[in-house]
Amino acid sequence: MIFVLILLCFSPLVVQGKIYDRCELGRELYEKYRFPLADISKWLCVVHWESAFNTNAVNKGSTPNSLDYGIFQINDDKWCKSPLRPSQNRCR
Repeated sequence: MIFVLILLCFSPLVVQGKIYDRCELGRELYEKYRFPLADISKWLCVVHWESAFNTNAVNKGSTPNSLDYGIFQINDDKWCKSPLRPSQNRCR
């Protein structure tokens, strides 16, 4: 599951950004990424409040000089390589 989230974090870098419709994203998470059906509503709630369904969302992170990226707002201090400074980058 973490791999899928990380993959989705980098998706906006590969393709043009998109603002999803709630139902469209729910279907994609279930059919394409095989998220458990019982968890879809929770993930949609997270996405709604974190990025408003916008895959290009970038917001100030919770730690100094960090940024949150993508539809799930993955923080560059812990998970993504930051262009601003060294990070813990747990993806390696």
